[in-house]
Formats: sequence, structure tokens, C-alpha cells
Amino acid sequence: MTRIDGQKGRVVDIIKRGEPAMMLAELSRYWAAKELTQIERAGNTISFNAPFACPIFTVQLNATGGTKQVAVDGGKRWLRKVESSTKLIEDTWCLNGGNVTACFDLPKGRSAISIS
Repeated sequence: MTRIDGQKGRVVDIIKRGEPAMMLAELSRYWAAKELTQIERAGNTISFNAPFACPIFTVQLNATGGTKQVAVDGGKRWLRKVESSTKLIEDTWCLNGGNVTACFDLPKGRSAISIS
């Protein structure tokens, strides 16, 4: 019989590296939101119509020019810039080459993010 002591294994390695670990229910909600949310882009505004809320939703967008700010819902909430995608948490964004990666709580219904 193998003894499980919580000192070794893939999940322990992930936690030690500081990477986010999602529970099965969170992972299921995230993928369902990814597949079912309607996403439209008009210029520098990306609109979402989500059938349900999804915390810590992450999107990657092509960015034109020098992006300086990312706002949610017309500036009601400004996301904070971080230096890399490994530093992304709720309400943050980063540049990856010519792309913006943004992480925010996606509400149920209509919402939008704007890059400028």
C-alpha cells in the first residue's frame, strides 16, 4: 500500500512553483465560459455576452500600437499592468509581443474591455 503524505506529486510541484491550481468545478466553468461566451471586437473594444459569470477569465488580444491601458466596462475598472503572463492575477494585464493578455472576472451578461 502506498502512503500519501502530501509532500510529493504534480499538485505539490505546481503549488511550490506558485502556479495557479484550479479545482475541477472551476476548470469546468472556465472552459464552458470559453466555449459559450459570444465575443465581438470593434476597434479597440472587445465585447462579451456570457451565459454565466466566470472568475479570473483570461483573454489574449492582438494589440495595435503601444498599449498603455486596459479598462473593463468603459473605465469602471482599470486593470493593472504586470511584467509577464506568469504574474497574471485578477484585474491585471500584460504585453506578450504584439498581444495583450488580460485577466478579469467575467460577469454574466454583457461586458467589454477596451485597450488604449
